[in-house]
Amino acid sequence: MRIPVKLISVDGPPPPGFDDAGDGSIEAADGASLADVLAKLGLAADEAYATLVNGEPVAAAERRRRRLKAGDSLTVFPPIKGGALDRGQRPAGDSRLESPITPPLTGGHPMPKILDDLHDDHMNMARLYDLLGRELMTFKNGELPDYELVQKILDYCLAYPDQVHHPKEDLVFRKLKARDPAAAESIGDLAEEHEKLAAFTRRFATALANVLEDEQLPRDWFVDLANDFLAFSRRHMQMEEVLLFPAARKLLTPADWAEIEKAMVRRFARPSDDDRRERFEAGLGEIMAWGKAAESETPVVPPAESPAP
Repeated sequence: MRIPVKLISVDGPPPPGFDDAGDGSIEAADGASLADVLAKLGLAADEAYATLVNGEPVAAAERRRRRLKAGDSLTVFPPIKGGALDRGQRPAGDSRLESPITPPLTGGHPMPKILDDLHDDHMNMARLYDLLGRELMTFKNGELPDYELVQKILDYCLAYPDQVHHPKEDLVFRKLKARDPAAAESIGDLAEEHEKLAAFTRRFATALANVLEDEQLPRDWFVDLANDFLAFSRRHMQMEEVLLFPAARKLLTPADWAEIEKAMVRRFARPSDDDRRERFEAGLGEIMAWGKAAESETPVVPPAESPAP
C-alpha cells in the first residue's frame, strides 16, 4: 500500500519522489507501523517531530504500536519545542522568500468563529510576508527595495500579533491544555514560541534600522536574517494551522468556546481596544494597497504611522 505523506518544514532535502512542498508518498507493507514509515523517511521513531495520521496527532510513544492501513495519510511537522532557529539553520524549503501557508485541516469539524478569525489573521500575515519577500528579493538582487514599505510591515508584525492575535491563541491553548493535557503537550510551549517569534521580529527590525541609518552591513548577512524571520514565522503559522487549530476544534466543547468568548470580551472590551483594532485594520489595508501599487508601479499615498501600543 502507498501512504500519502506531507512533510512540513522538515529539516534536510525532501526524500526521492517528494516535491519541493513536501508532498509525496511512501510504499509500506499492509499493517506497517507508523515507526516503520518514519524509518523509510529517515526519521527515528522517537524523533521529536509531530506526527498526524488522518489529521489526528500520534504521540511518539505510540508510533511503534500505531498500525497503518490503506487510505491513511501522514503529516510530519517539527515541534515548536527547543531552541531558537539559528541563522543558516532554516528548515528545508523555507529558504524561498515566498511560500504559502498550509490550509487548516478541518477533519469535518466546523470552524468556531475565533479560529476562523485567527485563520484570517494568518492569511493576512502570509500576504505581508509575501510583500516582504518580494522587497527582500529586490535587495538580494542588488537593487533598492522600498525600505519604507518594509518598515511598515515590520511595525505591524511587531505590534498586531502581540497585542491582538497571540492573546487570542493563548486563550485557546490554555483551554485546550485544561481539556486535554496530552494534546497540548504534543504541540509544545506556545507562549515560548510567541516570545521567540517576537525576538526574531525585533532582531530583523533592528537590522533594518541599521541599514536605514546607512550602516554598511554585509548583504548576505541581512538576507539570511530576513530568511530566518520569514522561515520561523511561516513555520509557526503552519504549526498552528496543522496542530493547534484542528486539536482545539475537535476537543473543545461548546461550553469551552463560550468561556473563551467571554474571556475575549473581558480582554478586549475597552473603548481603546476598538480604536486600536480600527487602526490596525486601516494600517493593514494601506500596506496592502501600497504593496499592490508598488507591484504595478502606480503612485499611492504612503501608509499612516503604525498603531501605537
